[in-house]
Amino acid sequence: MRIRDWAAIFVMLLALAPACSPQDEQEAKGDADAVAIEIVVARDDIFGFSKDRVIGDVWFSDSQGPVGTPVEVVVQFDEYQRFKDTPLQATIELLNPNATKDGEWVQEFVVDAAREELDLIIPQVISVPAVLNFEVRFSAVDAEDPEDLFEASLVFQFLVNQGSPATI
Repeated sequence: MRIRDWAAIFVMLLALAPACSPQDEQEAKGDADAVAIEIVVARDDIFGFSKDRVIGDVWFSDSQGPVGTPVEVVVQFDEYQRFKDTPLQATIELLNPNATKDGEWVQEFVVDAAREELDLIIPQVISVPAVLNFEVRFSAVDAEDPEDLFEASLVFQFLVNQGSPATI
């Protein structure tokens, strides 16, 4: 082969290189780490859902990564109209009591639509690797009878596989 032929092959390979960029690999990996978990009713005295009924799901964009990973969270209720315009109080709580330096980690938000989106930032942990268990709870209290409750929940696990541990 002549130098001109080798040069033509080299130019074609350079032209194809952007089609297989590392960013594409990262995006594909991110989708592989995504997880959807069903929302299950624990108690309902208000809206008429039966116990253990699945009423929607919560999608998490990542289930593993380094400390500080931003995880996109999408809450989707199947029959949101049954909540009769009642906003649901929601919390994401870290269940591992000794995983973080502060000991307690809770993020609160309000669900006032059939679909809610929020970001969860994975907190600094004491040891790496670590499996973090987050409980996502939804609740409402009847204004007329405070003993009537609605409660639903799920547990999300995140593997912290990179990053430097917190100092004690």
